[in-house]
Amino acid sequence: MKRTALIIILLMVMIASCFAFVACDKPSEGLSYKLTPGGDSYYLTGIGTCADEHIVIPSTYEEKPVVIISNEAFRGCDGIVSVTIPNSITHIANDAFANCSNLKSVVFEKGSQLTTIDSHAFSGCTNLTDIKIPNEVTDIGFRAFSNCASLESISISSSVTSIGSYAFEDCAKLKSVIFEKGSQLTTIDSHAFSGCTNLTDIKIPQGVTTIANSVFSGCSALTSVSIPEGVTTINSLAFRGCTNLTSITIPSSVIGCSNAAFYECTNLANIVVDENNRIYQSIDGNLYSKDGKTLVLYAQGKTNTSFTIPSGVTSVGGSAFYSCTNLTSITIPKSLTSVSASAFTHCTALVNVIVEEDHSRYKTIDGNLYSKDGKTLILYLPGKTDTSFVIPSGVTKISSSAFENCTSLSSVTIPSSVTSIGFAAFNGCTNLSSVIFEDPDGWFVADGRIGGTSVTLTDPSKNATYLNDRYSYYTWQKY
Repeated sequence: MKRTALIIILLMVMIASCFAFVACDKPSEGLSYKLTPGGDSYYLTGIGTCADEHIVIPSTYEEKPVVIISNEAFRGCDGIVSVTIPNSITHIANDAFANCSNLKSVVFEKGSQLTTIDSHAFSGCTNLTDIKIPNEVTDIGFRAFSNCASLESISISSSVTSIGSYAFEDCAKLKSVIFEKGSQLTTIDSHAFSGCTNLTDIKIPQGVTTIANSVFSGCSALTSVSIPEGVTTINSLAFRGCTNLTSITIPSSVIGCSNAAFYECTNLANIVVDENNRIYQSIDGNLYSKDGKTLVLYAQGKTNTSFTIPSGVTSVGGSAFYSCTNLTSITIPKSLTSVSASAFTHCTALVNVIVEEDHSRYKTIDGNLYSKDGKTLILYLPGKTDTSFVIPSGVTKISSSAFENCTSLSSVTIPSSVTSIGFAAFNGCTNLSSVIFEDPDGWFVADGRIGGTSVTLTDPSKNATYLNDRYSYYTWQKY
């Protein structure tokens, strides 16, 4: 008797499953449509009266093909759990499924003719776990899958040629990005994978020529990056905040690599350059120009506390030592003729700059860097712990970023000899509460980015506010 009852229950489950399967396969009714301008096909425009959780879009309506899912057709439809998209659809338009927060599954029927997934098409589908981009798709639009917080894997078909800006931004659980064999991809736009904090490796397809701004910014779990031969440009902040990246190899084809490409890659200790590269070379894991005259980037993940810039180097790139928090001392050779304070931004432990004797351009006073004639203060060392500093009399110019991020300073005295304060000179001096001008009258903002408004410093109580807060990014000059 028990055996018979069990068989009956199993049969009932099987029958129910069959009905569920049929229901899933049956085209949804009540959806809204609109004829295309030519009158030979239909747009799917909205949910209409349909209450299905499992939406099955029909391939035809009134005996004409359904070819486009219109702008915002299902936007914010929280009741949708899955959607099946027929092979007749060629275009998923802007915001078509945006913010469908319970959408878990998107199925493209075999033989899909889809070519374009437009801007924000699936943005904010926070329960979507995986997506397989069908063959024939060529373009994935701006923010198409941004903030799909549960998305763990993406398979991108070989037909895709362009991935738009922010396309997969903040897909925080994304672990796997697979580019199918024979990929025709040429463009991955800025921020495309930024904020994908669980992405551990990426193999950029052959055919991509530019690694765009911030494209992998914030991919903090990224440990392996394969940059193919053919890439010519690595742009600013491309790998910003990839804190687990320890080594990167730059192929021979690269002719432009921003020195800000690896901002905040705090464990990057080795930059390798293909020996056939005609623009760059690697020396001890740091990035230099091919002729060795420019130090482009010091690998900030190195644990050394001191560094001597090689003899023969004539210039140091802006931000070359950005966030090299282990460095306490840097030695500048006689050959060096060009260096700015911005090269040492966030070098929070740097307490000593040593200039080789008889240098023609630079000298140090109390470890800080000045021009040879002592008239320009180039760098106040960010690792110093002094709370106050009096700029020596005779200094006429404070260079851009000279005091940037000197967080220990609470007071700076500026002598009457100073006539120019450079861009962002006191930016990030978060504890600076007193800026004392020996001659406070006649100062004004000189770079014109606030409509030419002049700001005088006749009220000493406002001096610190002007320099460290409201106008810290501006260039100042004396009448």
